[in-house]
Amino acid sequence: MNTVGTGRNLRSFLMCMLPGFVILLLQNGAVVFCSQIYIIWMFLNADGRSAGFGEDFARGITSTGFLMGASVLYAIIGILVFSLWYRALNLSEITVSSDDDNHRIKKDTLRGYPPYLYFGMIIFAIAAQFVCGYVVVILAKMEPSWLADYEKLTNELVFSGGWVDILVAAYTIILGPVCEELCFRAVTCKLCRRVMSARVTNIIQALFFGGMHANPIQSIYAFVFGYFLGMIYLETDNLLITILIHILFNACGMYFGEYIGTGAMPASFFAIFLCAMMAAYWGYCLIIKAASQKKN
Repeated sequence: MNTVGTGRNLRSFLMCMLPGFVILLLQNGAVVFCSQIYIIWMFLNADGRSAGFGEDFARGITSTGFLMGASVLYAIIGILVFSLWYRALNLSEITVSSDDDNHRIKKDTLRGYPPYLYFGMIIFAIAAQFVCGYVVVILAKMEPSWLADYEKLTNELVFSGGWVDILVAAYTIILGPVCEELCFRAVTCKLCRRVMSARVTNIIQALFFGGMHANPIQSIYAFVFGYFLGMIYLETDNLLITILIHILFNACGMYFGEYIGTGAMPASFFAIFLCAMMAAYWGYCLIIKAASQKKN
């Protein structure tokens, strides 16, 4: 029995899991840190009163402002951590030119792609929002209790005016997508591809991406969305493409989610769902075609 090979495979597998555990650690660490800061702030403003301290603390740490503040902190730290990690992985895969003097690090850029790439990204993001909306409807019919938890979560992200709206928009539209793409599509995929096939790599990163979300409905549709983002990243090897798609997807859901309909009758329900699937596939094909044209 080759114990050396078995040990090496186990270490490689654990390394593939590491980014998912790191992002969960950062999430929970940010909440704990912000909770400590909030406790200190409450003591400094208590004026000697202790009555109702526990209730005020519980109410404060479950407020939208607190949760978004902790989320912004975690995302900023996550972007720094996973950017450095991603760069280190790219350095380890550095290519050397024919004269062995010019070392080049891979850069994710949209330069050189045909213009229809942008059209494909927009079509895919909007269609994916429709598809995920259908996933929510189907899952809500199967398990109504999941819908109650999901609606409670989404209601916390409603714009109400003030600085909280800035945090909600900053995290949901920009910081969250960038952090998650760096963790799952960049670092996790690169680590997994060293020891696994592209198909297994995509399933693993999508499972972690879905698993980090807050409830069953969100986890399942995040798995679906993450799986397709993984396909695009593995085909294009360009993180910027999936970051922009993720940003567009979240922006569509936040600002136009109420306008995404699923049809009142069975015929219209399945017709819209089929159109959304076809549009998503069309957008995907345009993205992959644009990437192949750039490579050629």
